[in-house]
This record gives sequence, structure tokens and C-alpha cells, in this order.
Amino acid sequence: MGIEAVERLIGSLYNEMEDELGELLGSYFSSADLPRYARTNVTRRSSIGYSANVGLAAGKGLENAFDEITSEAEAFLRDVYAESYVSASEDVENEIEMKNRFRKSALDFGGFFDKLAKERKRMYITVTGLARDMFLNPDNIASSFDLLRTEFLVSRNRVNNILRGEEVSFKAIGVLHACEADGIEWYRFLAEKDRKTCRECEARDGKIYLVKGAEVGGDLPPVHYGCRCRIEPSDGKDYMDKPDTPLYEYTEEMVGNIFEIDSKFEDEVKKFAEAYEKNKSVYEEIAKKAGVPPELIAIIHHRENTPDFLNGTFNVYLHNGEKLGTPTKLVPVGKDFNDFIEAAIDAMKDEKAYIDRYNLWLGSDDIIAMMAFAEVYNGLGYYNNNRVSPYLYSGTNVYTSGKYVEEFDENDNRVSKYYNDLVDDQVGVYLLLKSILK
Repeated sequence: MGIEAVERLIGSLYNEMEDELGELLGSYFSSADLPRYARTNVTRRSSIGYSANVGLAAGKGLENAFDEITSEAEAFLRDVYAESYVSASEDVENEIEMKNRFRKSALDFGGFFDKLAKERKRMYITVTGLARDMFLNPDNIASSFDLLRTEFLVSRNRVNNILRGEEVSFKAIGVLHACEADGIEWYRFLAEKDRKTCRECEARDGKIYLVKGAEVGGDLPPVHYGCRCRIEPSDGKDYMDKPDTPLYEYTEEMVGNIFEIDSKFEDEVKKFAEAYEKNKSVYEEIAKKAGVPPELIAIIHHRENTPDFLNGTFNVYLHNGEKLGTPTKLVPVGKDFNDFIEAAIDAMKDEKAYIDRYNLWLGSDDIIAMMAFAEVYNGLGYYNNNRVSPYLYSGTNVYTSGKYVEEFDENDNRVSKYYNDLVDDQVGVYLLLKSILK
């Protein structure tokens, strides 16, 4: 049964509820004596008694209808999950048998049931309240009936919207579970591209995300109310096209010329790798939200503030290594964060154009692309002036000396000055990445 068929069923159940309530109320209000009774204190109490009976009867009919809606919707969502799993799975010998098994399997309907229960409760209070009000205020019968019809229409639309949201969710979960069963680590986010596509989903379209730890409402549809997006299994290979930029080609050439490393950095590289493993979960959290590999976040953190990285204090801006808690004074000026993770995500958002340019994503292992990005991140002063960047190549044979230093001129303005004989005493990005990339 498709979503349209289920919605038609829900519509018919709502129509039945409305018709039954109308007949029920009509049977009470058909007595010609009721208006007269309602004018006396004695019969006013009788009217209240009638209203209670009608309210309870109306509520009972609504409860029965919602039970049927819940049952039919659950069956539909089981089919959605089964179809989605089977279509995404690489190991399906008997599709019919597998679908039947999933229709009976233990699935988490908690969120869906909670949403329906909330709407059921809201409608119960509304319907029973309006039914009683008709007796207590007989002059308002016509307007109360209009309100009832409106509430039935609103509730019907709400239930349909809940169901459509759960359909998107169960489709995504089916694909996710198929990926887990087949050992597939990644999935691709696919937005519905039309005039209704929101910026949030459009930004995710085509991106690759990690199956492990994926959550509905994060990078797993539905991302928001009314989301129509979906996912598909991915090995990530089709996302690894070689970037076609001069800087990428230059970096690739430079890396190709590396044949010797400076042994004096061995201890520093070892400490870096150990600190990364110890705090890997922090970098993975940032990477997942920023859509870049965690190794890239780590090497930038190390280069921007080595003591903070090695100590795992996470008390600096990834933007430039300044301490958190006060607005930044170095470029970018005016950033104001107290939390390392939030600041790091912001730093990556500022570089989104270059993340896309170098085809970086959560599962990237392209060391050339990461180094090209790091060159941009640190500033293109070396590249634009045909100088080898120590930020990238310190500790390798392609870098011997030369470094830009931040200084103040005679007008107390901050300037960057290059010293040809100055040697960087920090290990470069290349050696750091080589130590942790698998």
C-alpha cells in the first residue's frame, strides 16, 4: 500500500468520525424539549449529564479510529522499511521472504507512536470539550459544529504530515541498516531538487556521510519538518575526483619531490600521533559536522597551537591559535567563542568554498587535497611568492629555510615580514598527515 492509499484510508476514517459525531449530537439535539429544558436549573443539570455522555461517546469513537489509523500506519511503515532495505542491500537471495521477515521484525516505532498519541490526546480534549459546550451553550451549536469540522480537517492534515515524515525516516533507516549489514561505511545524501528544496538540504546534496553514528535529524533524513530527502549506499570513490586547480598540481609536484625527512622531528611526530589517537573522538565530532576528514582538523590544531593540541586542553581558536573566551585580534578578527568544537566548526564553515574546491569530505584520504587546503588555510603568501611553505613541508628535503613572521611597523600596524634565513622549528603538515593517515 502506497502513501496515497494510506492517506485515503486516514481521510475515510476521519470522515467516519465526523459523521458519527454528527449523528450522535443530532440525536440529542433533535428533541424539541431540549431548548426548554436548558432554561431551567433542574433540566440544566440534565443537560450537563447529556453533555458528559455525548462527550464520552465522541471520545470513544475517536479513540477507536486512532487505533485503526495507528495499526494501518505501522503496517505501511514496515513495508516502507522492508522495500528500502531490500533495494539497498547487496545480499538479497529471496526478496519476498526478506520483506516478509522485516514486516515482522522489531522496529522502533516509539517516536511515531508518541506523535500520534499526542495528536490523539489533543483531538480527544478538543472533541469532547466542543461536544459538551454544545449542551451548555445551545445557542452556539452551529459555530461549534463549524469548529469541529475545522478541527477534524486540521488533525487529518497533521496525521498525514506525521506519516510522510516517518516514511522518509523509515526509508533512510532501511538503507542505513542495509549498509551496516553489507559492511558499507558511507552513504550519500540526496536532496529533492526543485523550487521547494531548502538551503539546508541543498547544501547536503551529494555529500558523503559516515553510516556509523548517523542520526535522524542530523545528516540522516528527515533533517527537518517536511523533508523529502533520501540516502543511498556509497563507497565514496565517485566523490574522490582529482581537483583540477594549479595549487593542487603544484602540491602534487612538491610531494613527489620529497625523498628525505629530518630525523629531529621523529619525537614530535610520535607525540602528535599519540595525542591524536587519545583525542580522536573530538576531531571526529567536528569532522562529522564540518564535512571534512578528522585528520585535517587535527593537523591544523597542531600547527596553530602545538601545546594546546599535545595537552588536549582545547582552549584555542582553530582559526588562528588564540585563546578562547575573548574576541580574536588576529585574522580573522572578531571571532568570539568559548567552546573549541563550536569555534572549529565555524572555522571550517568559513572555508567551505575551498573544502568543495578540493573535494574534501568526511572520508577523504587524499593527502594532496588536504595539504592544498592547509596551504590556503594558512595563507597563500608562500605560494603566491614562489616560496616553499614550512607550514606544509618543514621536516622534509624540499624545505630548507625561509619563514614569514608577524611584526608591527612604525605605525603599530601588524605586518607579515619574510626572513630568508629563518628556519621553522615546527614539523610541517606533510609529516603530520603521513603519521596518522591509514
